[in-house]
Amino acid sequence: MASNDSRQVVIGLTGFHARRDGLEISSDQILRIEVPAVATEQHLELMRNDLGAITKIVGEYPQQVLSIQNAVLRHDLASANRLAEEIGLTEENMVANGGGMWGYILLAAVVIGAYAAFGGSGTEHPPPEPTPQPDAGAPDAGPG
Repeated sequence: MASNDSRQVVIGLTGFHARRDGLEISSDQILRIEVPAVATEQHLELMRNDLGAITKIVGEYPQQVLSIQNAVLRHDLASANRLAEEIGLTEENMVANGGGMWGYILLAAVVIGAYAAFGGSGTEHPPPEPTPQPDAGAPDAGPG
């Protein structure tokens, strides 16, 4: 259970539909990850190791990774878990490779996404209003 002062990253996938016994059933998958109050160098090292392991797995097993993603999209979590286990896309493998901080990877993705959405484009604020110039009257025609 999260404490009152904790922060969580919440990731959800909605819109799963099934029809059973004449009933339409909808479901959502939500993952809540409690994040620490302060990030440390150790967190960065764990994140680096996880990213390296995931990059290696995606490079070696691209079709299986796509199959995992598509199984999740079909709401076939049993197949997704089985495939992930087969290629080593597991928390145990992350820990064995000096990582194990999936939550921090997701946190980094959220931070990067928030920056991309709100911080880097310069379009998040309207442009400043031009400063009105004092009325100088008619232009000067020069010496007479």
